[in-house]
Amino acid sequence: MDLLHDRAITAILEDSRSGAAAKVGLILTTRLANDLRVCVLTSYRGYGLQSLALVGTVVELVGALSYVGHSDERAVAWAEHRDLRHTYPPRVVDGIDATLATLGFADPALRDNWKKAYELMCMAKHANPFLSLLHGLRIDAGAAYHVCGPDVSDLGLELAARALWYAVGFGTFGIMVGLGHCSDTDLQAELGNDAYWLNGRLRAIEPWYLQVIRAASSPGGSA
Repeated sequence: MDLLHDRAITAILEDSRSGAAAKVGLILTTRLANDLRVCVLTSYRGYGLQSLALVGTVVELVGALSYVGHSDERAVAWAEHRDLRHTYPPRVVDGIDATLATLGFADPALRDNWKKAYELMCMAKHANPFLSLLHGLRIDAGAAYHVCGPDVSDLGLELAARALWYAVGFGTFGIMVGLGHCSDTDLQAELGNDAYWLNGRLRAIEPWYLQVIRAASSPGGSA
């Protein structure tokens, strides 16, 4: 996914469409690639909770990328946004809806899954007591379990697996959306197919993924 993001960004840079929307699209796609790299690195190093918080930003970035789309008017509104308390678009669900529409997904169940997944990310991001208590201090059959540093417990592995799953899922969707700003239709189709294939590989390991996250019980959806 990381290499595919590099190829997509290069394609947008070298064969960019004209207008403000393409410029904003390049900014958001580049930011998305960097956030995904950090998300993956923290997951690998045992910081699943922190990685899950960061992947919530990934969802927001893909949503903003989709919401701005090819609209120069929205691109200008994004660039001129000065509200320090809210992002653009103000409602994350608007970005989710825009992403689903851009990708041609119309299944209401998928929309609900994305919203549930984002709710779990927000639990991590905003230190929700339910998830923080499970992560910070737990009582199991043996004794009390406290985590400070990398978490290699079942819960820690589950959170890291969820973060990686969402990172690849939403990351490939972000590539598909971002490629809309590449004017070379042949290259756009080639890289878009690669992103679709990569997302398919993620689906192929879903049985393994579900087995991992069932190791410890926590709420959430799938991307």
